[in-house]
Amino acid sequence: MAGEYASLLYGENLVGIDIATLQMLFPLHYKDFFIKYSAEYNIDPSLSYAVMREESRYNKNIVSFANAVGLMQIMPSTAKFISGKTGIKNYDLTNPEDNIRMGTYYLQFLTRYFTESELILSCYNAGPGRTIRWHNIYRNYPNKIMYELIPIEETRHYIRKVTRSYYIYKFLIKNEENINKTIASLKK
Repeated sequence: MAGEYASLLYGENLVGIDIATLQMLFPLHYKDFFIKYSAEYNIDPSLSYAVMREESRYNKNIVSFANAVGLMQIMPSTAKFISGKTGIKNYDLTNPEDNIRMGTYYLQFLTRYFTESELILSCYNAGPGRTIRWHNIYRNYPNKIMYELIPIEETRHYIRKVTRSYYIYKFLIKNEENINKTIASLKK
């Protein structure tokens, strides 16, 4: 029974789940920051939300074994790179706004290498250099097969998890927009 709750909590078993529970498992924390920086950097907020969920489970203070920090698990060296590109100074990677801004910028930056979300996610997880090498090796395969041939299981699993979360966030954000439109029309 405990395993069932754990798999539900971490999004592994979503069969038959209602929307209210889905909203609890995939909350829209820090919505203003996601909307602001997704618009600024032209990234789907559902993708940024999905990365945050799978990277940190909404823990702004988390530090990984590899020293990645905060909601979107930004490496200090990546933060320094982003700071140089964007002019962001005096940032704190445990500050939600700073972390979301940098993570969303970095997702946009990775679109310079690839346009497919799965390859962007591979870059985010394993780095652009590795992803470019893998892409060069497997480029003759259909994309959905190529992703499954990535030699690091963590990255393959990461792509699957974030992609699932992306589609759930896409649904939840659209659902919220529809509810807000309905409420607004009723107030007229």
